[in-house]
Amino acid sequence: MAKVLRRRTQQERTEETRSRLLKAAEKIFFRDGFEAAKLEEIASRAGYTRGAFYANFASKEDLFIAMLEKEALNRLTDVRAAIGDLQPPGAKLATLRKYMLGSLQDRVWAVLFIEFRLFALRHPELKTKLANMHRRIFAAATATMAEVFDSAGKRLPMSTVALAVSLGGLANILELDRMVSNAVGESDIATALGLLFDAATHYTTRR
Repeated sequence: MAKVLRRRTQQERTEETRSRLLKAAEKIFFRDGFEAAKLEEIASRAGYTRGAFYANFASKEDLFIAMLEKEALNRLTDVRAAIGDLQPPGAKLATLRKYMLGSLQDRVWAVLFIEFRLFALRHPELKTKLANMHRRIFAAATATMAEVFDSAGKRLPMSTVALAVSLGGLANILELDRMVSNAVGESDIATALGLLFDAATHYTTRR
């Protein structure tokens, strides 16, 4: 029997185009940074024209925010998958710690994120878009964090959002310092992040 080829829907074609543009953008942003990256090169690398780019993203800034959100959600999916297979609360907490600290020690993403946040400060119209993206990510991430902390009987001295922001901020500034002055080493950053995580999760829930 002859194989019947299914025609892709418009939504499927759109999703493929966006996916290819995001993958191409990641490579170009990683290589050139946010401000130096060219839309034409991103579109060309993905196999599309500039017009195809604007049919899917309003601007380079919107593309970058979408890329950040996609990366954050992918990492969160990995964490949830790893935690889901672990039953003991202590094992879940250890896995969360490992993933959080490991994901924060990414030099390329740290530099890109710092660069874009500084850019957003100079362009107030982007602050709302970036803040909305942060809220979506933190809502998903802190729900997972809270579940793990509750199962382990941990009572944080701060909100889960504050812990996530504190860890991210510390990681970014230490990574930037390491690249500029090399005053701290990679192991120092891992130790500092671990100490902050452990201090925040030291408390136990009163039964």
